[in-house]
Amino acid sequence: MIDFIIAASFLLNPLLAFVFSLNLCILIIRVSKDEYSKVKANIIWICISSVYIIFTLTWMFGNISIASS
Repeated sequence: MIDFIIAASFLLNPLLAFVFSLNLCILIIRVSKDEYSKVKANIIWICISSVYIIFTLTWMFGNISIASS
């Protein structure tokens, strides 16, 4: 199962990095305009994107260090 997630991360990580960056820019713009009521979806997408990217990178580098030992 984890091998599938790591393989899928090669396609999903760049896409989720783009989603993360875009939502972060929108969040900054909305907060600077005092539109705090419209930021909930952006915060959720930023959290999902960052957690998935960090999770898959941790597993990839963890598997590399275990395999090289």
